[in-house]
Amino acid sequence: MRHRLDWWAIINDLQAAGMTNQRIARVCERSPKWVDELKNRQVEPRWCDGEALIGLWVRVCSRHRDELPPRRGDAGGNLPRGRNKMATC
Repeated sequence: MRHRLDWWAIINDLQAAGMTNQRIARVCERSPKWVDELKNRQVEPRWCDGEALIGLWVRVCSRHRDELPPRRGDAGGNLPRGRNKMATC
């Protein structure tokens, strides 16, 4: 079973480690607006963007991929309307 990740928690961890939205965006080669939208659950990342964010979280927070926070209370069907569900790169 595939679980969706809690991108809010991942970004929050990075911010708690001292990273700004601008820095997160620069490392992931995205805009600060994208980081805000992802944190606010307005979008889901493309696979490659999610992997970049996960890799950053692992490095900055000294965590392992097995510790990635799952999205709570979500059966996986609550994606924002009108957005690409999980676009590939």
